Amino acid sequence: MTMVIEIPEELNVMVPALQDLVESAKAQVERGKLGGAVDYGSFERSLCEKLNEVERQAHEAALTALDINAPAVLVGGRRYTRVLEDVVATFMSQAGGIPVSRTLYRACGERNAPTVDLVALRAGAIGGKWLPTTAQEMTFDVQQLTSREAEINGSRRGRLPYSHSSFEHVAHLVGEMYVQQQGDPEGLVDGLADDVIAILGQRPDLKVVLLCGGAHEMWNLLDGEFTKKPFDKKYVLQRLIDFWHAVEKLAPATKIIAGSDDDAKPLLARWKMALRNSSTGAAMVLAELHASGLEHVTVGTAEPVHEAITYFTNHADKMDYAASRRRGALCRS
Repeated sequence: MTMVIEIPEELNVMVPALQDLVESAKAQVERGKLGGAVDYGSFERSLCEKLNEVERQAHEAALTALDINAPAVLVGGRRYTRVLEDVVATFMSQAGGIPVSRTLYRACGERNAPTVDLVALRAGAIGGKWLPTTAQEMTFDVQQLTSREAEINGSRRGRLPYSHSSFEHVAHLVGEMYVQQQGDPEGLVDGLADDVIAILGQRPDLKVVLLCGGAHEMWNLLDGEFTKKPFDKKYVLQRLIDFWHAVEKLAPATKIIAGSDDDAKPLLARWKMALRNSSTGAAMVLAELHASGLEHVTVGTAEPVHEAITYFTNHADKMDYAASRRRGALCRS
């Protein structure tokens, strides 16, 4: 029996992708009925991509509907006039990029003011192009993994198929938005300290681990709050560089030292194990970086081994991850 599905005109863009999906499933069903061996893994991968295409086309229709093409619009009570029509931009979803044609506006009376994209504004796109849940999921991945591992995971899963630099960029955009919403960095750290004081008031048995990246300005802010009363060594157990930040700094250096991506993976795995399990792990890694003799090998404008040496030298006192693990404390975000 054949079933007819009515597709609204405004969703016609989805029809080819839906037809392709149905034909692919139909072909697999027919192959299954014939008996014999089946490469079901291949079907799974194909199905994932075809579903992604359906999702992209659905986004295209939905995002296009957010555009308003009019001589002028009001945004936040302010008048904006149309300056460009049918300007195509690519919005980034969990299924990949979606080209969308939209209208751009500029504030009345401001000749050189930046243009306003109503599609991005109405969709809540981060950085003007990253769809909100996509940005949320990418930021979550970067909290759990290094950006390069997030890139590999995205490629393997067929979801969030973006480069490691994109993962880092989106995470920074989300962080900047959070700071703008919550206030200046000093205020954020001050509020954090107040929260910790309140928690310790209820649970004085708890200990505090200061966990941060390598930015000196952030450490100065943390130390400014957590090295004065009521905090002291009784509460502040350890100051640590976020483990994933350290690994992220090592990853490019391993490729230089090992000579290939395949050989870099076991080297990075060995260094990660040393950092996790030995209080002298950071010193060992630093010694091997120096011993490589490749400190000034460049990749583009970067010197990965030199940058790793500098990072580990500057933060050696905050990399005893093994001690943190022995105490049952966190060593990564």
